[in-house]
Order: sequence, then structure tokens, then C-alpha cells
Amino acid sequence: MFQKLENIYLGILRGVVLIISGGLLIGSIIFGINALKLVSSPPTFTPYTPSVAPETHRKQSIIEQYKPAETLDNPTESESTAPANTSTEFDTSSIDPLQTHYEDVANTVDTFVTNVTGETGWVNIEFVISHVKDRANSYRTYQQTQAYASDIVTYTKNILNDQSIIAVADNENVFDIANTVLDEFDQQFRQAISIEERRRDQAQQAHIQGKIEGMQSLYVAGGTFGAFLLIVFLSIFIKIERNLRHLPYLPATHEPTSSSNSQESSKKE
Repeated sequence: MFQKLENIYLGILRGVVLIISGGLLIGSIIFGINALKLVSSPPTFTPYTPSVAPETHRKQSIIEQYKPAETLDNPTESESTAPANTSTEFDTSSIDPLQTHYEDVANTVDTFVTNVTGETGWVNIEFVISHVKDRANSYRTYQQTQAYASDIVTYTKNILNDQSIIAVADNENVFDIANTVLDEFDQQFRQAISIEERRRDQAQQAHIQGKIEGMQSLYVAGGTFGAFLLIVFLSIFIKIERNLRHLPYLPATHEPTSSSNSQESSKKE
């Protein structure tokens, strides 16, 4: 009776052990794979060089900001839009290979002011060059400085050579418009770099968080695999114990003692 109950109990236990050990093994594999996915190499980034292109709404913003309160039909203003040849020749033998870009910006500003005022000599070319160069050199990498120097030329030419911008400029606001264009480009360029740096910081934080979660998954995988081994060995021990229980007992063998030997010899006599 007890043997049957024991067999039933062990059969149920064997099934439960198989289910639990199988679940633990599958769980350890899943957590291990997840840990390997999360604990990966850190993200790599290529040097970032923002690109700032002139946009139509920026021109419209300047026009709305500086247009006169009343619409003016001044013939002298239309005459002042004629292009003036005010480009200045510079010694480009400087060591800085970006010097020509800074000179192009200064010439663009000078041409814009000349077209508006009808006079030359209003712009301090060297100051504009130094101003733009200082801003370009304030960035961390040469690639960013190079992108700044290249894009600001296109940006200023696209806006300051636009006839709609020249039409709203006058002697009083011409320098304000030129400074606004230079400042807006610098602001957009810095904003693009700031957005990219935030994106990279977020990627780094996500990698660190993933690494932490990966280590946690690895610990769980190790724990589940250890529990699997414990249950497997426990079932093996139970099996060994049951098999040992049915082994036949061997009879004990006793060697004859000296007293028994003396008795047997006396009987023979």
C-alpha cells in the first residue's frame, strides 16, 4: 500500500520537476540572450558638422521686421539696388585656408550696404572678417569651423543679395539687418550642434541604462540556471536512492572464533 502511494507521489514529483526544470532552463536562455543584447558596445558617433541653409521664412521675417510703416515708392531706393562693385582684394596667402570664406562674407555685407546707401566705405571690412572668424573658431573641431565658414557665405549671399531685403533697408537699419543675418546664422548653427549633442547624450544614457538592465538579466539568467541544476541534481539523487532501496541485502559472514574451534576439536576426541 505504502509502496503504491510512494510510486504515485514520485511520479507526480517527476512530472513537476520536469516542468519546473524545463521552465527554468528556457528562462535562463531567454534572460541570457536578452543580457547579451543589452550589454553591447557603446554607440559610436562620427564628427558632426551641421548644415544651415537659408530659408524663405527667414527672409520674410526680416522684411516684416524692417519694412517701413508706410509703403514707399521712392525712385532713389530702386536706384540704390543697382549692384555696386565694392569687392575688396585681400592677400589670400594667409595660413588659414578658410580666409577666403571670411572675406566673401565681408564683401557680401559691404556690397549690401553700398547697394542700400549708394555710398562706399561704410563697412569696416577687417572688423567683419575678424568678427566672423572669431565665431567660426569658437567651435570644438575644425570640421565644424569649416562648415561654419562655408555655410555662412551661402547664407549671407542668399539673403543680403535679395532685392526684397534691399528694398526694405535704408541708411538707418542697414547695419541692423546685416547684424541680424549674421547673428541668426550663428544662432541656428549653434542650435543645430546643441540638438545633436543632446541626441548623443541621450544615446549614451540609453546605452548605460541598457547595460544596467543587461547585467540584471544576466544575474537572473544565472540564478534560474542554478535553480535548474539544483532541481536536476535533486531528481538524480532521488532516483539513486530509489534504486539503492531495491538492492538485495547480502548475508553477514562470520569467521569461527577460537572457543568454537576448541569445542569442535574436543568433540572429535
